[in-house]
Amino acid sequence: MRLPALRPSMSRPRAAVPSARPDWKRRLDEIRANRSEGAGPLAQATLAVLARELRRPALASPATTRSFATEVTRELARTQPAMAVFGEWSRDWRGMRRTTSGNLLGRVLRRWVRRWNDRIRAEPARIGRVVARRMPPKARVLTLSYSSTVARAFLSLPASRRPREVIALESRPGGEGRSLVRELRRGGLPARWVPDRAMPRVVAAADLVVLGADTVEANGDLVHKVGTRALVAEAWRMGVPVVVIAGRSKWRTGPAAPGRLPRRFDRTPARGISEYWTDLGVRRPAGRAARASQRR
Repeated sequence: MRLPALRPSMSRPRAAVPSARPDWKRRLDEIRANRSEGAGPLAQATLAVLARELRRPALASPATTRSFATEVTRELARTQPAMAVFGEWSRDWRGMRRTTSGNLLGRVLRRWVRRWNDRIRAEPARIGRVVARRMPPKARVLTLSYSSTVARAFLSLPASRRPREVIALESRPGGEGRSLVRELRRGGLPARWVPDRAMPRVVAAADLVVLGADTVEANGDLVHKVGTRALVAEAWRMGVPVVVIAGRSKWRTGPAAPGRLPRRFDRTPARGISEYWTDLGVRRPAGRAARASQRR
């Protein structure tokens, strides 16, 4: 049966309904949905959103600022649950909202954003110095997924310390390993990607496995792209050292977040990691002796 044609309404057109979510929340929604970038770039993008919002005249009153802090606390907690920095920030904002009174809250929040911006921007250079000291010269390095921290660290190395080759697992779903290879090649490093199924073969040929991190738990466990746990287990079986390059902004200070990880992530026990190269120096997993010296 055909439906009757709809006639245009003769009533006055209704005004457009404004979006239920303000611009800053929509921007955080985009960061929440981002599956191609790591914790570092997403953290910087979040800080830019918060800095912009804190400059708005609408936040001039203490009541409005406190309400904004309450909303940010909630939004940060759900932005990227697998990335420690967002949970840490949510706790920071909850604490600042509870302990800061009156007109001081806006000032405290803006200072917090500036301090974190400075900290995250300083991490790559500090990490680069640690990596330059620890990287075995002319090593064949295996990695997976895409990490801006790892890419910057490799590209900042002096010629004498650069890997002779970087092999990246394709890292499905998403194929971020290809993006890493493209960036390294643009920087003059010999790099290639291989399908994930080739992992056992390329582990056997590697001198070192180097990983980024979305989160390093307080006990040293690593949360990273799915496939990391299997790669580290194979490297352990083959006697290949595993290094995680991660600034301290990636480290969780409290207990692990409850619940299951999102499907694109897995958790690797700390016992499979040889060393963590951070902006504060080298750390080794607690509770066990360091593995044998890296092959040089």
